[in-house]
Amino acid sequence: MIRKIILALCMSASLVCGAQVMEKYPGFQFSKMSNNGRYLLSGSAGVTIYDREIKQTYRYGSEYSLGKGNAVSDNGIVVAAASSATRACYWKDGEWHDLGHSVGSKASVAMANGVTSDGSRIVGSIDCRPVTGKSWPMVSPVIWIWDDAAGDYVFEMLPEPATDITGCVPQQVSATCISNDGRTVLGQVTDQRGFLEYQIIYRQSDDGSWTYEISGANRLQKEDAEWPPYPSRPVKPQASDYLTDDEKLEFNKANQAYKDSLEIVSLTGKNPRMPFYEEFVKERKEEYDAAMKQFDEDNDSYLTRLYAFFDAYAANVTNNRFEFNSHLLSDNGEYYVCNYYYPNPDSEDGDLKMYVSPILYELKNLEVSRLTEDVSMGVFSICDDGTMMVATPRDDEKVYSRTPYMIRLDAEPVAFTDWLQENYAEAYRWLMDNMSYRIPEEGAGALSLLAGTVRMSPDAAKLISYIFDPETDQYVSYFMDLKGGTGGIGCNVGDGVLQVFHNTATGILNLVGDPDRVDIFDMSGRRIYGEENPPAVLPVSLLGGPGFYVVRLVDKYETVTEKIMVK
Repeated sequence: MIRKIILALCMSASLVCGAQVMEKYPGFQFSKMSNNGRYLLSGSAGVTIYDREIKQTYRYGSEYSLGKGNAVSDNGIVVAAASSATRACYWKDGEWHDLGHSVGSKASVAMANGVTSDGSRIVGSIDCRPVTGKSWPMVSPVIWIWDDAAGDYVFEMLPEPATDITGCVPQQVSATCISNDGRTVLGQVTDQRGFLEYQIIYRQSDDGSWTYEISGANRLQKEDAEWPPYPSRPVKPQASDYLTDDEKLEFNKANQAYKDSLEIVSLTGKNPRMPFYEEFVKERKEEYDAAMKQFDEDNDSYLTRLYAFFDAYAANVTNNRFEFNSHLLSDNGEYYVCNYYYPNPDSEDGDLKMYVSPILYELKNLEVSRLTEDVSMGVFSICDDGTMMVATPRDDEKVYSRTPYMIRLDAEPVAFTDWLQENYAEAYRWLMDNMSYRIPEEGAGALSLLAGTVRMSPDAAKLISYIFDPETDQYVSYFMDLKGGTGGIGCNVGDGVLQVFHNTATGILNLVGDPDRVDIFDMSGRRIYGEENPPAVLPVSLLGGPGFYVVRLVDKYETVTEKIMVK
């Protein structure tokens, strides 16, 4: 069920310095934004969309999931998937719309992943097998192009390779990101075994036709790799095909008796034996036996050739890998970047250690422009000039904040905070004042600046980032417009968004937005707890035991109620 909430959303700390805008959003994990900075997106526990211009928030439940590429246009078209990725859809002006396609409801996968800045083109990935009649690929690349005459998006399948680098039919081929002009699309090919991923670039010519090029595959297989043909599995003869009409009747009679016996097994105490077709083949038994003998021989040959292919696979592939679905395309279509796994050169035999770092390709000739060597570093955005925003460690599950870096084409990585301090001193001071936190492991009095996982707009003028607040156990995001353009969007310091977060692991309630009062009621309507100007954190032990409760927060702008469950 869709749940939509429209709030007058203001930040707990906002500052407009000349043309610069800095905003903080407690309780939100914003990880994507439109190029113009108007729309901010969160894909945590469903989809949250915030329109900074009109200060409205739209929330949708876990039925919806964000697209995996550039997922929002400058005019507020959000691309996504619904119903566990079986419906490709887009959001605009507060409403969701399904993206039509020729596969219809038979598609087991249908996702919209990327959108142009003007919203005129959307790319995605769909299970097209019901249309193609083929068993593979399981997922294929597609595009929707807006048609003014039709007043809707028109669906088109993109071309896809017939084989992967091993000579087999690919397991899946995706379309994830699209350039601003809509004529360059970035996706990924997954080999039939599901172990190797490499990039595919689609380009549209002047006559409207699409072609593709493969990129990065040479890093996954050795130079002298030779691939034997992947064998076809023989078809096992079906005994039912060899039954005469009388033998079919005899089988059906035995099968019905078996079903009848199942219904009284509790009375008889005897489990009946199920009949098999082979037992009833008589007239054509020699023909059936000969077919089975040939199948056994063919199957033995098939298995021999299959194991030979597996041996070749092990011998031909390198230890290098591209991370699945981490590829990004610059808005102007000139660069793409992907996280790349490769062995630590100092690894000893039997103790292989892997690095992960961003690898940058220039699309004009598909050459590598930059490989940044690091133990654990991931890329999160790429600007039109090839500048990458990266962060370490790649996995942030056990850290409050990654450490972000900016990497330009011809320069060494520079810490994002150092770059900000040197070029935008006022924004840096705001960051110090608003994103410094006490880390429990570092002592109660220590303050650490947590810059978070930074993503930048194509012109490096706007950015969004998030951290995990170690003091309240909730996500916190911030937005910066460093060069203006939407200056003045914001609200006064102290205004807040009222929210309740129940951390079941720590047994606390986080109250977000500086409420004037909190009241907690049990399901009979009895007030369990009430307080003026409450603290930001309350222990659930105040509630007296397991059950459902209603928390009501009030300030001068709004009243918010949330239902929580205490186990």
